[in-house]
Amino acid sequence: MTPNGGDPADPSLSWARTLREAADAVEKLDARIRADWSTVPDERVQLACGDVGLVAEFVYRCLRKTEVAEVVSAAVRKDKTYVEAFARIHSTIDDFGACMVAIDRVGSPDEERSGSVDHLVDRLTGLASTLRQDLEKAVDTFVAVVERTAGDPGHAKARANALLVAKDASRQLKARKLFEQTERALVKRVRADQRKAAGNAALKELGRYYADHGENETKRADLLRVVVAGLLVLIAGAGIVINLLGDAASVAAELLRLSVTIPIAVLAGYLARESSKHRLSAKWAHELAIEMRSLPDYADSLGDTGEELRRAFGMRVFGTGVERTAPSTEDGLFHEVTESVRRLLEVIESRGKSQ
Repeated sequence: MTPNGGDPADPSLSWARTLREAADAVEKLDARIRADWSTVPDERVQLACGDVGLVAEFVYRCLRKTEVAEVVSAAVRKDKTYVEAFARIHSTIDDFGACMVAIDRVGSPDEERSGSVDHLVDRLTGLASTLRQDLEKAVDTFVAVVERTAGDPGHAKARANALLVAKDASRQLKARKLFEQTERALVKRVRADQRKAAGNAALKELGRYYADHGENETKRADLLRVVVAGLLVLIAGAGIVINLLGDAASVAAELLRLSVTIPIAVLAGYLARESSKHRLSAKWAHELAIEMRSLPDYADSLGDTGEELRRAFGMRVFGTGVERTAPSTEDGLFHEVTESVRRLLEVIESRGKSQ
């Protein structure tokens, strides 16, 4: 079976028709691009249309007898691999043109972006890449045919001219490939920088949140300390009253009075412990706030080490091993409360023994 479905017994005519139809399709699309799409501001669309121009230029030069002699043209028209490459180019050109029509209908690329247009432009870019691959295959086959058919000294000029056409096409394809790789690397770097900038901004915003959280925790801890201090005054006053009463008071009377004092002491102890927890939480939040605000600038100067530092810091902040629970010996107020209660109990015991 021939590339366009002709009779395999005499493929030369059908192959020539395949090449002619592909050349016509390329020239028509290139003319349309020059007329209607030459001023499109979208860079990706411009590059894709430029790839069609590469194919059109190669086709145009191959058809010029002054550049590609008839001996070479006749040989490439009979080469199956070359014809198949142009059959694929023809198919891709048709898809490319259809994609351009779809872009026209959905919205001009110079208008405000929509999801549909972006999807179609991505499709157009993919077709352009396929087109370059097909052209590269055609150029390689063209060179092989030239070397095979125009290698004798009598065709030296024809060989040189034909190879110049192929060399120019290959050079443009390589330049286009390098440009695409550079552009891709640049886009990747820009996106990475954008993500990094967004991450730094979010980190500093999170640092402000923890700073506010630390301030609130400090205020709660200070308030609880004031309350505990007041309760300690009450407990101390109760102790003084009991000492002043001396033996005049019975153990039962003391227990009655202390039935109010003991709950106050327990409450004071509880509040002292809560104050310790809030104070430790405030200390933890303030430390995180300082680190979050200073980490971006510090880590940026360290390169890869900075990325490891960011990762370790993230594990510390968002991991499960963060210690924020205050130990039992954190705040002296709790010990003051327990010591006051212990002394009151000693007074009760001494009064009980004297009875």
